[in-house]
Amino acid sequence: MTEPAGYISKPFKEEDLHSNIEMALHKHRAEKKETESPSNDE
Repeated sequence: MTEPAGYISKPFKEEDLHSNIEMALHKHRAEKKETESPSNDE
């Protein structure tokens, strides 16, 4: 299931779009790193 990474209301400025994209990329990388790291549940 996918979830929205952010919300942009219209009209929006280019800076707002850029900020939201950067936040989404950061969140994606953090989640990917978390799922790829070995589990310490042993």
